[in-house]
Amino acid sequence: MNQPDMNEPDIEHRLRDAIETIIGSAPYALCFDDTPLEDMFDNEPATCMRVVQPLRQATYTTRGLFEAGSDILACTPIEGDNE
Repeated sequence: MNQPDMNEPDIEHRLRDAIETIIGSAPYALCFDDTPLEDMFDNEPATCMRVVQPLRQATYTTRGLFEAGSDILACTPIEGDNE
């Protein structure tokens, strides 16, 4: 198994840099599955969920973004609805 290079930034740091390069200082929250393939297909599958957010973002902001995203996914668009 390859060991991570201690001089290389971790995935959270790289994702944070990439996102902030595009959107600047806007609030964001990214949730992703970081499960190694070996664990996904093991006899007892495991899931490792990770969250990336700005370093100085309040917890209630991150939670609000996830709640808003959840609400959007639960909504059924109505034809002609502009909101």
